[in-house]
Amino acid sequence: MCVPFSQMRTWHSQSRISESTRFGAPNRVGAVSRSSAHGIFPESLDFPPDSIVFPNNTTGLESSTMRRFPNREAEVAALASEIIFGLRENVDDFPSPPVSVEELQAFLDAYTRAHEDHVVAQGAAAEATSAKGEALEDLADAMKGVLRYAEHAVGSDDSKLRKIGWRGRREPSALQPPGAPRTLEVKREGRGWVYLDWKSPADGGAVSAYRVNTRTAGQTEWKEAVLCFESMSVLTDQPEGVEIEYQVIALNKAGDSLPSNLVTAVL
Repeated sequence: MCVPFSQMRTWHSQSRISESTRFGAPNRVGAVSRSSAHGIFPESLDFPPDSIVFPNNTTGLESSTMRRFPNREAEVAALASEIIFGLRENVDDFPSPPVSVEELQAFLDAYTRAHEDHVVAQGAAAEATSAKGEALEDLADAMKGVLRYAEHAVGSDDSKLRKIGWRGRREPSALQPPGAPRTLEVKREGRGWVYLDWKSPADGGAVSAYRVNTRTAGQTEWKEAVLCFESMSVLTDQPEGVEIEYQVIALNKAGDSLPSNLVTAVL
Protein backbone atom coordinates (compact mmCIF):
# COMPACT_ATOMS: atom_id res chain seq x y z
CA MET A 1 0.00 0.00 0.00
CA CYS A 2 1.36 3.43 -0.88
CA VAL A 3 2.01 6.04 1.83
CA PRO A 4 1.23 9.70 0.88
CA PHE A 5 4.26 11.88 0.56
CA SER A 6 2.61 14.33 2.97
CA GLN A 7 3.49 11.89 5.76
CA MET A 8 7.16 12.05 4.89
CA ARG A 9 7.52 15.34 6.78
CA THR A 10 7.03 13.29 9.95
CA TRP A 11 9.94 11.08 8.93
CA HIS A 12 12.09 14.12 8.25
CA SER A 13 11.15 15.56 11.63
CA GLN A 14 12.20 12.37 13.32
CA SER A 15 15.53 12.45 11.51
CA ARG A 16 16.47 15.92 12.79
CA ILE A 17 18.48 14.66 15.73
CA SER A 18 22.14 14.58 16.55
CA GLU A 19 24.61 12.80 14.30
CA SER A 20 25.37 10.06 16.81
CA THR A 21 21.72 9.50 17.71
CA ARG A 22 20.67 9.44 14.06
CA PHE A 23 23.14 6.71 13.20
CA GLY A 24 22.42 4.90 16.44
CA ALA A 25 18.67 4.66 15.82
CA PRO A 26 18.24 3.57 12.21
CA ASN A 27 14.62 2.54 12.73
CA ARG A 28 13.48 6.16 12.87
CA VAL A 29 14.38 6.68 9.24
CA GLY A 30 14.77 3.15 7.97
CA ALA A 31 11.39 2.02 9.25
CA VAL A 32 9.73 3.29 6.06
CA SER A 33 12.09 1.47 3.72
CA ARG A 34 10.45 -1.86 2.91
CA SER A 35 6.73 -1.34 3.44
CA SER A 36 6.32 2.36 2.63
CA ALA A 37 9.13 3.61 0.43
CA HIS A 38 8.71 0.77 -2.03
CA GLY A 39 5.03 1.66 -2.32
CA ILE A 40 5.86 5.28 -3.10
CA PHE A 41 8.68 4.79 -5.54
CA PRO A 42 8.62 2.67 -8.72
CA GLU A 43 10.15 -0.73 -8.07
CA SER A 44 12.17 -0.57 -11.28
CA LEU A 45 14.39 2.16 -9.86
CA ASP A 46 16.14 -0.23 -7.42
CA PHE A 47 16.39 1.87 -4.28
CA PRO A 48 18.63 0.88 -1.35
CA PRO A 49 16.52 -1.65 0.59
CA ASP A 50 17.49 -0.51 4.09
CA SER A 51 17.06 3.25 4.00
CA ILE A 52 14.74 5.90 2.67
CA VAL A 53 15.90 7.22 -0.68
CA PHE A 54 17.11 10.79 -0.82
CA PRO A 55 18.16 12.69 -3.96
CA ASN A 56 21.78 11.60 -3.77
CA ASN A 57 21.05 8.10 -2.43
CA THR A 58 22.22 8.99 1.08
CA THR A 59 20.39 9.06 4.40
CA GLY A 60 19.42 12.17 6.40
CA LEU A 61 18.60 15.76 5.59
CA GLU A 62 22.07 17.18 6.16
CA SER A 63 23.59 14.98 3.43
CA SER A 64 20.72 15.16 0.95
CA THR A 65 21.23 18.69 -0.39
CA MET A 66 21.95 18.91 -4.11
CA ARG A 67 23.09 21.34 -6.76
CA ARG A 68 21.45 19.71 -9.77
CA PHE A 69 17.77 19.11 -10.22
CA PRO A 70 17.14 15.33 -10.20
CA ASN A 71 15.86 13.49 -13.23
CA ARG A 72 14.75 10.26 -11.56
CA GLU A 73 11.10 10.15 -10.62
CA ALA A 74 11.67 9.02 -7.05
CA GLU A 75 14.35 11.64 -6.44
CA VAL A 76 12.05 14.41 -7.68
CA ALA A 77 9.32 13.29 -5.28
CA ALA A 78 11.72 12.98 -2.36
CA LEU A 79 13.14 16.45 -3.01
CA ALA A 80 9.61 17.89 -3.22
CA SER A 81 8.81 16.47 0.20
CA GLU A 82 12.00 17.91 1.63
CA ILE A 83 11.29 21.34 0.12
CA ILE A 84 7.77 21.35 1.57
CA PHE A 85 9.05 20.43 5.01
CA GLY A 86 11.82 23.01 4.84
CA LEU A 87 9.49 25.82 3.76
CA ARG A 88 7.03 25.05 6.56
CA GLU A 89 9.72 24.92 9.22
CA ASN A 90 11.61 28.01 8.02
CA VAL A 91 9.01 30.64 7.16
CA ASP A 92 11.28 33.45 8.33
CA ASP A 93 13.96 32.48 5.83
CA PHE A 94 11.54 31.81 2.96
CA PRO A 95 8.51 34.07 3.52
CA SER A 96 7.22 34.40 -0.07
CA PRO A 97 7.98 31.42 -2.32
CA PRO A 98 6.60 31.78 -5.87
CA VAL A 99 4.58 28.58 -5.26
CA SER A 100 2.99 28.31 -1.86
CA VAL A 101 3.57 25.33 0.39
CA GLU A 102 -0.07 24.38 0.03
CA GLU A 103 0.13 24.47 -3.77
CA LEU A 104 3.35 22.48 -3.78
CA GLN A 105 1.80 19.94 -1.44
CA ALA A 106 -1.22 19.69 -3.75
CA PHE A 107 1.07 18.99 -6.70
CA LEU A 108 2.89 16.31 -4.72
CA ASP A 109 -0.38 14.73 -3.58
CA ALA A 110 -1.62 14.73 -7.18
CA TYR A 111 1.55 12.98 -8.27
CA THR A 112 1.21 10.41 -5.47
CA ARG A 113 -2.36 9.61 -6.51
CA ALA A 114 -1.37 9.38 -10.17
CA HIS A 115 1.52 7.09 -9.29
CA GLU A 116 -0.77 4.84 -7.27
CA ASP A 117 -3.25 4.76 -10.15
CA HIS A 118 -0.41 3.88 -12.49
CA VAL A 119 0.63 0.94 -10.31
CA VAL A 120 -2.96 -0.30 -10.21
CA ALA A 121 -3.28 0.13 -13.98
CA GLN A 122 -0.09 -1.82 -14.56
CA GLY A 123 -1.45 -4.68 -12.48
CA ALA A 124 -4.73 -4.58 -14.37
CA ALA A 125 -2.88 -4.54 -17.70
CA ALA A 126 -0.82 -7.56 -16.69
CA GLU A 127 -3.98 -9.43 -15.70
CA ALA A 128 -5.67 -8.45 -18.97
CA THR A 129 -2.67 -9.62 -21.00
CA SER A 130 -2.64 -12.95 -19.17
CA ALA A 131 -6.39 -13.36 -19.70
CA LYS A 132 -6.02 -12.57 -23.40
CA GLY A 133 -3.28 -15.17 -23.78
CA GLU A 134 -5.36 -17.82 -22.07
CA ALA A 135 -8.38 -16.97 -24.21
CA LEU A 136 -6.29 -17.16 -27.39
CA GLU A 137 -4.87 -20.53 -26.33
CA ASP A 138 -8.37 -21.85 -25.69
CA LEU A 139 -9.51 -20.58 -29.10
CA ALA A 140 -6.54 -22.17 -30.87
CA ASP A 141 -7.13 -25.53 -29.16
CA ALA A 142 -10.78 -25.46 -30.18
CA MET A 143 -9.91 -24.56 -33.79
CA LYS A 144 -7.34 -27.35 -34.02
CA GLY A 145 -9.94 -29.83 -32.85
CA VAL A 146 -12.37 -28.66 -35.54
CA LEU A 147 -9.70 -28.82 -38.25
CA ARG A 148 -8.67 -32.35 -37.26
CA TYR A 149 -12.33 -33.34 -37.42
CA ALA A 150 -12.74 -31.68 -40.84
CA GLU A 151 -9.68 -33.44 -42.27
CA HIS A 152 -11.03 -36.78 -41.06
CA ALA A 153 -14.56 -36.06 -42.30
CA VAL A 154 -13.59 -35.24 -45.90
CA GLY A 155 -10.46 -37.34 -46.13
CA SER A 156 -8.17 -34.29 -46.43
CA ASP A 157 -9.96 -33.27 -49.64
CA ASP A 158 -8.31 -29.95 -50.46
CA SER A 159 -11.29 -28.51 -52.36
CA LYS A 160 -13.64 -29.20 -49.45
CA LEU A 161 -11.25 -28.04 -46.75
CA ARG A 162 -10.81 -24.73 -48.57
CA LYS A 163 -14.48 -24.04 -47.81
CA ILE A 164 -13.53 -23.53 -44.16
CA GLY A 165 -10.29 -21.68 -44.87
CA TRP A 166 -8.03 -24.73 -44.56
CA ARG A 167 -6.03 -26.83 -46.99
CA GLY A 168 -5.51 -30.52 -47.46
CA ARG A 169 -2.22 -32.17 -46.67
CA ARG A 170 0.18 -32.39 -49.57
CA GLU A 171 2.13 -35.50 -50.29
CA PRO A 172 5.85 -34.84 -50.00
CA SER A 173 7.35 -34.29 -53.41
CA ALA A 174 9.84 -36.87 -54.61
CA LEU A 175 13.46 -35.82 -54.74
CA GLN A 176 14.60 -35.11 -58.29
CA PRO A 177 18.11 -35.71 -59.64
CA PRO A 178 20.13 -32.51 -59.93
CA GLY A 179 20.57 -30.63 -63.17
CA ALA A 180 23.86 -30.62 -65.04
CA PRO A 181 26.78 -28.56 -63.63
CA ARG A 182 27.39 -25.44 -65.74
CA THR A 183 30.35 -23.71 -67.39
CA LEU A 184 33.12 -26.09 -66.40
CA GLU A 185 36.50 -24.45 -67.11
CA VAL A 186 40.22 -24.86 -66.47
CA LYS A 187 41.16 -21.98 -64.17
CA ARG A 188 44.88 -22.79 -63.82
CA GLU A 189 47.20 -25.64 -64.65
CA GLY A 190 50.80 -26.79 -64.19
CA ARG A 191 53.01 -29.84 -64.46
CA GLY A 192 50.86 -32.76 -63.29
CA TRP A 193 48.04 -30.64 -61.82
CA VAL A 194 44.94 -28.76 -62.94
CA TYR A 195 42.46 -26.45 -61.17
CA LEU A 196 38.86 -26.94 -62.36
CA ASP A 197 35.94 -24.66 -61.56
CA TRP A 198 32.22 -24.80 -62.43
CA LYS A 199 28.82 -23.45 -61.45
CA SER A 200 26.11 -25.37 -59.63
CA PRO A 201 23.08 -26.63 -61.60
CA ALA A 202 20.32 -24.17 -62.41
CA ASP A 203 17.55 -26.73 -61.94
CA GLY A 204 16.76 -30.17 -60.55
CA GLY A 205 17.09 -31.45 -57.01
CA ALA A 206 19.59 -30.35 -54.41
CA VAL A 207 23.20 -31.41 -55.03
CA SER A 208 24.84 -33.70 -52.48
CA ALA A 209 28.24 -33.99 -54.17
CA TYR A 210 30.10 -33.69 -57.48
CA ARG A 211 32.09 -36.35 -59.30
CA VAL A 212 34.93 -35.26 -61.56
CA ASN A 213 35.65 -37.70 -64.42
CA THR A 214 38.74 -37.82 -66.61
CA ARG A 215 39.92 -39.64 -69.73
CA THR A 216 42.70 -39.37 -72.27
CA ALA A 217 41.57 -37.64 -75.43
CA GLY A 218 40.31 -40.21 -77.98
CA GLN A 219 39.18 -42.71 -75.36
CA THR A 220 35.49 -43.47 -74.71
CA GLU A 221 35.52 -44.66 -71.12
CA TRP A 222 35.49 -42.14 -68.26
CA LYS A 223 37.25 -42.73 -64.95
CA GLU A 224 36.34 -41.12 -61.64
CA ALA A 225 39.12 -38.78 -60.55
CA VAL A 226 37.66 -37.33 -57.34
CA LEU A 227 34.43 -36.84 -55.37
CA CYS A 228 34.02 -33.32 -53.97
CA PHE A 229 31.41 -31.20 -52.25
CA GLU A 230 32.19 -27.77 -53.67
CA SER A 231 32.03 -26.44 -57.21
CA MET A 232 35.79 -26.59 -57.69
CA SER A 233 38.60 -29.13 -57.50
CA VAL A 234 42.37 -29.28 -57.82
CA LEU A 235 43.52 -32.55 -59.38
CA THR A 236 47.12 -33.67 -58.88
CA ASP A 237 49.21 -36.56 -60.21
CA GLN A 238 47.75 -36.02 -63.68
CA PRO A 239 49.46 -37.50 -66.77
CA GLU A 240 51.91 -35.10 -68.37
CA GLY A 241 52.40 -34.36 -72.02
CA VAL A 242 49.07 -35.79 -73.14
CA GLU A 243 45.68 -34.20 -73.72
CA ILE A 244 43.29 -34.97 -70.88
CA GLU A 245 39.51 -34.41 -70.98
CA TYR A 246 37.44 -33.51 -67.92
CA GLN A 247 33.72 -33.43 -67.08
CA VAL A 248 31.67 -33.04 -63.88
CA ILE A 249 28.49 -34.82 -62.79
CA ALA A 250 26.24 -33.68 -59.89
CA LEU A 251 24.89 -36.33 -57.50
CA ASN A 252 22.13 -36.79 -54.92
CA LYS A 253 20.08 -39.72 -53.57
CA ALA A 254 17.71 -39.57 -56.52
CA GLY A 255 20.47 -40.14 -59.08
CA ASP A 256 23.13 -38.52 -61.26
CA SER A 257 22.83 -35.44 -63.41
CA LEU A 258 23.70 -35.14 -67.04
CA PRO A 259 27.41 -34.39 -67.50
CA SER A 260 28.72 -30.86 -67.70
CA ASN A 261 30.45 -29.44 -70.73
CA LEU A 262 33.81 -31.03 -71.57
CA VAL A 263 37.17 -29.25 -71.15
CA THR A 264 40.68 -30.35 -72.08
CA ALA A 265 44.19 -29.63 -70.84
CA VAL A 266 47.74 -30.68 -71.67
CA LEU A 267 49.82 -30.64 -68.48
